[in-house]
Amino acid sequence: MTGISEIKSYDDYKSFIMICAASSDFNISEEEHDFIVQTIPEERYQTLKRIADRCSDFECINIIAEHKNEYIKSPDEKKELMKEILELFNADHNFSTLERNMLLALKRML
Repeated sequence: MTGISEIKSYDDYKSFIMICAASSDFNISEEEHDFIVQTIPEERYQTLKRIADRCSDFECINIIAEHKNEYIKSPDEKKELMKEILELFNADHNFSTLERNMLLALKRML
């Protein structure tokens, strides 16, 4: 699968999810970008974004699902990640229907 070996840490995993989530409305706003790069360096963000851009939606979902047990070890970690994703969606003050649907899908998947 494209780019799977590039996800090497929890921060990479979380950032990959956030990039996929922010892209769910077909646009990563400047505020969403800035929110994501609080966790990882810009260069790492660009690498993970290139991976997400090359993957189909199905491949992105598979990467997220296949690695959830490796990086999300408890209900509290899931809860914290979901909280951060909600903060990401609210970063640009435009929580769209597509983003709401993505949030629901991630809650189910993770």
